[in-house]
Amino acid sequence: MSQPDDGPDDDRLLGLISRMSLEEKVGQLFVMHVYGHTATDPDPEDVDTNLRELGVRDAAELVARYRLGGVLYFGWAHNTRSPHQIAALSRGIQEAAAKALPSGVPVLISVDQEHGAVARVGAPATLLPGAMALGASGSHEHAREAARIAGTELRALGIRQDHAPDADVNIDPANPVIGVRSFGADPEAVAGFVAAQVEGYRSAGIATAAKHFPGHGDTTDDSHTELPHIHHTREEWDRFDAPPFRAAIAAGVDSVMTAHIVVPALDPSGDPATLSYPIVTGLLREELGYDGVVATDSLAMRGVRTKYGDDRVAVLALKAGVDQLLNPPRPRVAWDAVLRAVRDGELTEERIEESVLRVLRLKARVGLLPGDGTAPRELTAATADHVDAVVGTPAHLAAADRIAEATTTLLENAGGLLPLSPDTHRDVLVVGADPRSPSGTTGPPTAVLADALTGLGFTATALSTGTAPDATAVEKAVAAARGTHAVLVTTYNVSTHTATARDNTQAANTALDAGPAARKPPPAAEDGQIALVAALKATGVPVITLAVRNPYDVARLPAVDAALAAYSWTDVELRAAARVIAGRAAPRGRAAQPARALGDGPVPAHGAAAVALGVGDQAVAPEREGVAGRGQHRQGPAPFPCVRPADRAAPWFVRLDGAAPGAQGGGRARVRARHARVGDEAVSVGGGPRVVGGGDERQGEQREGYGQHDAGASTGVLAGVRAGVLAGVRAGRGPGRRPGGPCGLGGRLDRQSGHETPPFGTTCPRIRRRA
Repeated sequence: MSQPDDGPDDDRLLGLISRMSLEEKVGQLFVMHVYGHTATDPDPEDVDTNLRELGVRDAAELVARYRLGGVLYFGWAHNTRSPHQIAALSRGIQEAAAKALPSGVPVLISVDQEHGAVARVGAPATLLPGAMALGASGSHEHAREAARIAGTELRALGIRQDHAPDADVNIDPANPVIGVRSFGADPEAVAGFVAAQVEGYRSAGIATAAKHFPGHGDTTDDSHTELPHIHHTREEWDRFDAPPFRAAIAAGVDSVMTAHIVVPALDPSGDPATLSYPIVTGLLREELGYDGVVATDSLAMRGVRTKYGDDRVAVLALKAGVDQLLNPPRPRVAWDAVLRAVRDGELTEERIEESVLRVLRLKARVGLLPGDGTAPRELTAATADHVDAVVGTPAHLAAADRIAEATTTLLENAGGLLPLSPDTHRDVLVVGADPRSPSGTTGPPTAVLADALTGLGFTATALSTGTAPDATAVEKAVAAARGTHAVLVTTYNVSTHTATARDNTQAANTALDAGPAARKPPPAAEDGQIALVAALKATGVPVITLAVRNPYDVARLPAVDAALAAYSWTDVELRAAARVIAGRAAPRGRAAQPARALGDGPVPAHGAAAVALGVGDQAVAPEREGVAGRGQHRQGPAPFPCVRPADRAAPWFVRLDGAAPGAQGGGRARVRARHARVGDEAVSVGGGPRVVGGGDERQGEQREGYGQHDAGASTGVLAGVRAGVLAGVRAGRGPGRRPGGPCGLGGRLDRQSGHETPPFGTTCPRIRRRA
């Protein structure tokens, strides 16, 4: 079993456990939220909410009532108004624990501060690029430094655990719950960034939590509102999902958070991973050798509540091998159920003590347990001066700007519009989506961008049109665009078909009990944004789009003059994008390709044709070519920017769960990936599509790749296609080419400007439909 080399003395911790009552042992396993900005004097509205949902008035009562082991901060619970307030709340909670808990064990205060799209603590604390942005930078050092800065500031606020980094591999570009929270789509690349962040947080004295085991990256469902199923084989799990978790464990991660997902290949029972003994104990602990803390994702989420009641969920999670129970929706029900399970013999007290020991080890590693087992003085005596000396310092803010500048990604620049110059494009209109900032302390994006561009010499004005602009908003934007020199449009989640993933809020999940109607996702937002971009393009004014969440928005939008990705809409990333637009910084970020186009081996049996077929300039959609599939099939649009259909009226679909007629009879699926001009047709060769790979014509090289497929295999043809395409593209990289590039094919480096330009003089080859 893996054990951190700086682990505490178990004999001392076991002695501490021996003095605890059963109630206090059980309490150490619960991590709950509480409403209010102080531990003992919250606002009257927060008192009312606490009484209604938790049965207590404030944080101090919560700790005393449940002998609580952990508290989880949220902005929506009014815990994170300002750095000084957060530090005072943390001190108050620790004072309450020292008075109320017989053992005097401090509370582990934690937060979801992934940065980017998930940030509970806001300005004036330092806000940093999130995971996919850091992945786009290509720099482990940036990821490590961002984690160190984040951890240093959290520790000054009395927070000792960050539920980060996200170790999911974003295999499905339309994933509604992970997306930019993942470092990317290449499992090995994600693994490197996860390890770097674990190291960075640990260097700051902050516990980490790799999530969401066994991997939430290949789902079209949001576990906040549904119970997703992931149909990876065991071999695909080993290839796509496992590497980041293995890397996190090797780097000494303090906790692993489970996912509320069903993975039949890992456990055929239909239970979510959080409640699965084969996954938590069999796979994570026994096969991967992990003996640290295992925590559930929020137990208020619909994904873990669809099969069992709230009383059984808590007990089954512990039986599966979990140690920490996060955010049960009905705390008293869960608390009583665990105590009853021990008294009835369903759970042994020894089993509870195993988890308590892991929790205390974690607390000791982050300095919560001095030699006598009581709270360190720094937890109750931190001063405002200490907060000011650490949080949001000029050095931290400058580092955030520098890191963000390395993440902005150029997706399209067909006519060389960018960078803009005030001499030729002085008047700029900034329109589009203005989503509320993750922390509630920055934005709105259109105004931030307009201010930043004005500071760079432009005359920029902002006009918010929202995430689902109606005809009136579009008309207003078109009128404002006339007479300007360029229009910058912020887009938000066009590629995921939902306005946003549900926040993990107690209020949202409580509302889910109202029935199926309350569980419907937010209405689709893409139609209004598509209409806005199309109308602005029709004015003749140059149009630039900036994806402020998912970089794949560009695949569903009309062709524009230039497109960029910022990966989030906090000020630091928006200002960096403005500097790129103005030519003050190079667009050094590289967009992540979906993992289906990166790994070897079988293609997961769902997704878009163009994504599954890889990086060719032509993706044949079998059902549109009259090729029948057999058996079950799932369909999905092709949202990846390198695979935009020329016919935008009809998304591309593919049927992958049935064998195409050409595959019957065995043989090989022959695929040639040839460096040629965009526009070459893909043809059928022996039952497998022939895919022409994008590349640099000057290389003049040809490579052939072969992929074996079995007769009647559901994904054999596509596996062969992908293997051949990748073999050709990889082999075709020659001297003077840099691997990667915005669409993963390798761009050319301009030695004078330092800019890396993608192949063909644009970002990605366009797909041309066969007649």
